[in-house]
Amino acid sequence: MKHQHYLSGCRPKPLASYLKAVGLLRLLSEQKDPDAKGWWENEKFVVQTSLDREELMGFFCKEYVPTPVIAPWNGGSGFYLGDNQEGMNAILESSDGRFNNYKEVISQVQSWPEIPSFQTVEDIYGLLKTTMASMGTGKKRDDLGKMLNSIEGDAPPLELLNGRSVLEIPLEEVEEASKANDAPDKSKWQKWWKSLKKARTNCNTIKRAENKTAIIPLCRARLPESCLPWIDAVCAIGDHEGFSYNPVLGSGGNEGRLDFSNTFMKRVSDLFISGCMENTLRLFDSAVFDTVIPELVYAKIGQYDPGKAGGYNQGMEIETKEFKINPWDFILTIEGALLLGGAVARRNPTNERTHFTAPFTVSFSPVGFSSSSSIESGRYETWLPLWNNPASFHEVQYHFGEGRANLGRNIAKTGIEFSRAVGSLGVDRGINAFERFIFLERRGQNKVALPAGRINVKFKPQLYLLHELDTVLRPVLAFLRATKNVPATFVSAQRNIDNAIFACTQKPDPFAFNNLIREIGCLERVISTHNLSAKPAKPLLGLSPKWVAHCDDGTVEVRIAAALASISSTGKVGPIRTNVSCVNPSKPWLWDDTRKSCWFGNSLHERMCNVLKYRLMDGERTSADSIPFDSFLSISPHDVMLFLGKECDDTKIEELFWGFMLVDWKKEGLQELRKSWSEPIDEEPLSRAWCLLKLLHLPNKIRNPKTGMPIAIKSEPRISQLLSANRLKEACDIAVRRLRVSDLNPFGVTYDEPADATRMLASLLLPISGQWKLESLVIDRKTNKQK
Repeated sequence: MKHQHYLSGCRPKPLASYLKAVGLLRLLSEQKDPDAKGWWENEKFVVQTSLDREELMGFFCKEYVPTPVIAPWNGGSGFYLGDNQEGMNAILESSDGRFNNYKEVISQVQSWPEIPSFQTVEDIYGLLKTTMASMGTGKKRDDLGKMLNSIEGDAPPLELLNGRSVLEIPLEEVEEASKANDAPDKSKWQKWWKSLKKARTNCNTIKRAENKTAIIPLCRARLPESCLPWIDAVCAIGDHEGFSYNPVLGSGGNEGRLDFSNTFMKRVSDLFISGCMENTLRLFDSAVFDTVIPELVYAKIGQYDPGKAGGYNQGMEIETKEFKINPWDFILTIEGALLLGGAVARRNPTNERTHFTAPFTVSFSPVGFSSSSSIESGRYETWLPLWNNPASFHEVQYHFGEGRANLGRNIAKTGIEFSRAVGSLGVDRGINAFERFIFLERRGQNKVALPAGRINVKFKPQLYLLHELDTVLRPVLAFLRATKNVPATFVSAQRNIDNAIFACTQKPDPFAFNNLIREIGCLERVISTHNLSAKPAKPLLGLSPKWVAHCDDGTVEVRIAAALASISSTGKVGPIRTNVSCVNPSKPWLWDDTRKSCWFGNSLHERMCNVLKYRLMDGERTSADSIPFDSFLSISPHDVMLFLGKECDDTKIEELFWGFMLVDWKKEGLQELRKSWSEPIDEEPLSRAWCLLKLLHLPNKIRNPKTGMPIAIKSEPRISQLLSANRLKEACDIAVRRLRVSDLNPFGVTYDEPADATRMLASLLLPISGQWKLESLVIDRKTNKQK
């Protein structure tokens, strides 16, 4: 009979709770019920097993065999003099058969000659003296000299040493004499023992630094197979004897002074050796099924539960530094962390020898959480999978062993890339969501595993568009890496882009893409303001017109910005980007340091007016065949009326315009965009004065109603001057005369109307479709035919 247990104490977050769930499934499957299965349901972990609740509790409290978790390469691991050895000694002295393997492993390591053992004063004195002799002059050498002098100077008189040399005295004897109440001259023994303890600590540090690189490989080579999951989860041994540590297990199985292996042994001894079985059962019931009990203990759980990591002002009892925890929480957390060591060696990239590639662990991206900032000191983040279908431990282990996310042909290496991979189905099937944990410094230099949100695994085809950014932004990333003192504006712009990309992966709607292209536009604007020596070697370029379609939120701002950015070359007059960002007119993929930007003024329409004037002058200077307002994309004249009537957001238009200038309009997607924009957003009445003036600023010719021949209308430079001076009527009079000179007969009506003349001048820059609408409101075709 199968029993389903809903483990209310095992939830997706914090990290301790998640690891506790998978640790419980691992131990249950490996030691009791191979057919056990687990899954996540309603924010709880569910276990299906042949054991009922009482049998499940009985197995863990009476039969569970702890994994031999040791870390002799760390200080505080219990293998060095001065370490807390309470848990280790309790296991060594236990007669319980389930600790036999643990005892054998500990005894084996203690017998290694590589583990330093300081028995006499001479052992300490000799090491310090040898180390001092090999050092150059400096403070560290002076400190060792003072330490040697204190060993000799603080020693008791020779009569208290029974005629022995100071160096012959065993350290154990000195410690006992310093604690004995009846010892003669106890204060002298205490003073000497204080100096010797300090010296011993220094010696331990020296020996650990010398032996650490040797002890880790020795552990993997000499210890039994039962220790390998722990060692592989802690670190990876790379090329040239290099080591990389799993961030989930700190810096080699420790977090600052908190050694996980020693703490694990202490928690094991508290539950199974010194503790009573009844209390152990209650604690397990509380840890797994979330029942309330009073028998918690003051202890540390480390980075796995930020709310209980310790320190003042950390929740309840703000005046208390330490927190009460359940020993089972720490034990099952460490047992679950062993799942993160699968396939480490074969998945280390050859170009990143010291980079630890743990399952679903990538480089930190400071985006996507409320406290994110550019100064965050995180290095890694882990995305842990959630699945809703029952899975055996071997299936879960396989997922973790192959735990990676693919972004196209590459493996995701950062948090942003992982988020993109989740949305493009670059992860294993069967996973419903990922819980994100980032490792940040929040308690001095100690890190905590901060929950940073959840992303559901759902196919989002829009995210494939983000692949284009990898190529477009590559020059910027190369510039940032190669520049020693990067301008703060570049860093800020790049970070804003990262935030916008992450937001797109969460909800890839037009609003998110709109925001992203605006941030890219801000980067383009920042680049354009720097000289050649302080910006990327080449301009950014390469987005497809599909970006415009994905940014289309149904507003006129998107249409105006895209049409403006699509103004292309006319003869020797380059695209509009040459006037704004100073790219080469004939080679827009290169900068042109001889040009100056004409994008200046106090408002968007003033800046557009300047571009219009410069393009008209360039067209005249280079004898262009037509008005240099050709474009790949055009909008309805009715949409222009919204701009003319100030019914749009100029800031949004300008930011989108800068972003859309990175679009390569010859790529796929332009035709679909033209079709979708064939109808205006709103049938706003057309301004007859604007229609008149726009006929003199069209790149296309006007067909003569009388002859049927196309007529090229010559531009009038005075019109832009008059409109800049807010003299609309005079500008319209000149336009009427120009049409009549060109053998066209405009309607004999008054073209003057209340309007912002400078804004009307700016609107003449916008490319339009439906030229016939303008002609029908301005040119009297019947009169022309009668003549």
